Amino acid sequence: MEEGPKKVLKTFLCIPKELVVEGRPELRAFPLCVLFMKQTIRDRRHLLGAAPYDPNLSTWKEEGGQQSLVYLNRLNPLWNLKIDHSLTDGRYHAEKFKGTSWIGETDGGSDWDQFFIHLSLLGLAEGERCQLRITEIG
Repeated sequence: MEEGPKKVLKTFLCIPKELVVEGRPELRAFPLCVLFMKQTIRDRRHLLGAAPYDPNLSTWKEEGGQQSLVYLNRLNPLWNLKIDHSLTDGRYHAEKFKGTSWIGETDGGSDWDQFFIHLSLLGLAEGERCQLRITEIG
């Protein structure tokens, strides 16, 4: 059977809620979770991949006016995301890794929504473990 044309992958933008942990107000500058998603349509099937990342609270640091927290891919913690937040100007920065191999990074300024729009654009990387949902089309 011949494979049909592959459509362009699309990346979803996900704006998370803030992380609220009783007795830890310093964590409110960080997201509850981060979700990277992509979709494509191939052979009359809609494929949707999603990789949720959860905070590893033991990695939280504050040094020199900078806070940081590492998030781990729920399906393979080798994949991780480090988010930095500046206490001086409120700016955000994030880097995504597979182990120690750098995958990508983003700066999103101090605006929560804009930062997560830019972060979501990193999407799923080649070989990244994700939850897959397949739906037959018509």
